Amino acid sequence: MKIVRLTENNGNDAYFDNVFNDEINLPPFSEIALASLSINVDPGSIVISSANNKIYEGSTVGTVTLTTETYNLDTYDDLLYDIEASFNENTGHTILLDAERGLPNSQVGRQWSCSTDASATGLGKEGKVSIGYRCANYEGAAEEAFLSNQVVEAAGASPIDNEYKRDGGVPGEQDATLASKEPLTWGCGRFYVKLDTLTDPGDTTGGVFIGLTTTDHASAESTPTIAECVFGIRASRPGEPYVLNQEDVVYDDDDSGETPLHLVVQGDIIGFERFAHGDAVTEIRAVQYTEDGVTAGDRDRFPLVSDGVTPEESTVTYNQKDYSTRPLYPVVIMLGSAAQAIITKVQLSPDAMKLEADKDRYNTIIKTNGTYGMQNAGVEHNGGYLQFQPDRMGTASLYTYLGYATNRVPAVGFSDMPANAFSWDAGKVFASALKGQGFYVELMTGTCEGYDGETGQRKNILAVIPESDSDDKLLFQPSFPIFLEMNNSHPLVLRNIRARVLQVDGSPLPVDGFNSMTLLYKPGKSQ
Repeated sequence: MKIVRLTENNGNDAYFDNVFNDEINLPPFSEIALASLSINVDPGSIVISSANNKIYEGSTVGTVTLTTETYNLDTYDDLLYDIEASFNENTGHTILLDAERGLPNSQVGRQWSCSTDASATGLGKEGKVSIGYRCANYEGAAEEAFLSNQVVEAAGASPIDNEYKRDGGVPGEQDATLASKEPLTWGCGRFYVKLDTLTDPGDTTGGVFIGLTTTDHASAESTPTIAECVFGIRASRPGEPYVLNQEDVVYDDDDSGETPLHLVVQGDIIGFERFAHGDAVTEIRAVQYTEDGVTAGDRDRFPLVSDGVTPEESTVTYNQKDYSTRPLYPVVIMLGSAAQAIITKVQLSPDAMKLEADKDRYNTIIKTNGTYGMQNAGVEHNGGYLQFQPDRMGTASLYTYLGYATNRVPAVGFSDMPANAFSWDAGKVFASALKGQGFYVELMTGTCEGYDGETGQRKNILAVIPESDSDDKLLFQPSFPIFLEMNNSHPLVLRNIRARVLQVDGSPLPVDGFNSMTLLYKPGKSQ
């Protein structure tokens, strides 16, 4: 038996190429086995700087710029999250008005995702990075979309026209509520209700309150309150100013003597519109759609303010990149009696990725491109392309790191970007996604009896290693080395021995420092 130690210190990939001064003589029909392997896996770091942090430039989304940061095998999920958040923070929101129904519609509404996990979003494929979007269309039915507490639903001419009103409890108290089962979209979207019936109860204790809260009441099976809402709108009775709640601050009649800019009108559509403007901040604006007094059914849209409140105070800013840890759930509190306060046209743009993953539960309320949902003019609807900032001297290639073949996807022309879902899929497996998933050793000198199921052909596979010991070390020493036939019918003299370690997908394994491999040679059974 012979033992041979191979070493590698090229600082690139796990390619062993050793030349020996002495001849290594092998008899006919020798056998070979891997005795041990010690590899320092490269952490696979990449530095995102001003030289490589732009990955998309378009007429609608604008320029998508990433956070300057250093990422490695342990933090690559943070890079994918930043790509996802950066696209979402640049989604636009164009408001249209459905005059026929008196219902606001929206255009260019998408939620973007970057993923290497097919189970998470449905966009990732076999560990390959996928950057894409899904568009959620929603027609809210209380029994399916909301957790209801002492609120009754009455069927209207269509689901969007269904009526919701108090059913029990004490008018004026916060005991009749609807709590959304899904958060508001991470991208751009809206949450609206129509004040279909709102009469004067004689004081300001009645009416309707809608808001956005960070509490998932549907999961907790609890009821929302006004005080907990990050942002809220209170409509007490016709003729009174709208009251805004923003992070525990209540903007209402401040006795300033100013004329209220917007008063409650029965039939108003009120709600929140979420849009972004490219600086890591999403704006959520309170809006009012009210009859213009000229054309029946036609409505004017205004940023909603109350007496003494500036337009800026009708907008709350929300850090886009923190949204995953602090999502916003729409809620409705029916303060007025069943006769005094009725709402219709409840609309919500939910988290599109969540809905897709859980679509069976919501199959009756998801629209592919419904009249009342997020409409589909779309981001770069006439075609677009993924554009990584061209590499500069001394800057790592982001597109190569992520697995794309070029810094422009597609390399030429434009992608056809459908209305409801689209993705740019990398051609190669994302190296960081392979973290510890498996490796194999391929013999480059001589042959051995190995076969590869992926190609369906013989391949000099010396050993398969199911996983690494840690993120930065690959240590392998089988208790019983498995010898393979080399099929050399004549004596073999070796001066140069080459072998390499590959990742499970056949791609090179990035390494760092000094690495070693130990081989065993012995005569075959016929000797």
